[in-house]
Amino acid sequence: MKLKEIKGYGSYLIELVRGIATEINENGLGCRFVVVDADIENNPNVTEFYIKNGFVLNESYNGKKQRTISMRLDIFEDEVVADVSNSL
Repeated sequence: MKLKEIKGYGSYLIELVRGIATEINENGLGCRFVVVDADIENNPNVTEFYIKNGFVLNESYNGKKQRTISMRLDIFEDEVVADVSNSL
């Protein structure tokens, strides 16, 4: 079985990266965002995958022919939402 045939491995890898970034922050270095260039030339639906995993567009898509779309994941977004909810 090829790795790309295993359902859910991409989401797992994103969570793994998020965990590594959190550890980096705990050790005194700064990491706030995970940034990707979503390859829409080879997979036009790849942005849906990243959005499902919490990524947002770095810039608006203007409809012009592009190979990639820049997207980012704020690794502290869940914590900020939790902090705001707790203070209300």
